[in-house]
Amino acid sequence: KSKMDAGESLFSMDIRANKDYVAGHIPGAVNIEFAKVAKPENLALLPADGTPIVVVCYTSQTGNQIASILNLLGYDAWALRFGMMGWRAETKMKIGSSASSAQVIKGMGYSEAVGQ
Repeated sequence: KSKMDAGESLFSMDIRANKDYVAGHIPGAVNIEFAKVAKPENLALLPADGTPIVVVCYTSQTGNQIASILNLLGYDAWALRFGMMGWRAETKMKIGSSASSAQVIKGMGYSEAVGQ
């Protein structure tokens, strides 16, 4: 969020179900549902210029999976820590119990990223 607020170029990809995306999403995020991300027509929507891709899901579990796959394909992909639950906590639109700020973790689980 701080990178977005600073005007850095990021590509937000929301992999949640379309009905949940429509109910509320990060401004500017593109919705490509989890099971459809690796389809060629959807990969063609991703930036090819090295722009970081922030993968958004519900809690970051599937976001980490997709970020890992995209990194293997050569993209600079990151998963939004705690997914939309974390985003809503950071932006004061609470839906869960997370009081942590939204962060991105490059293609790995939270415990790996913090060395636990």
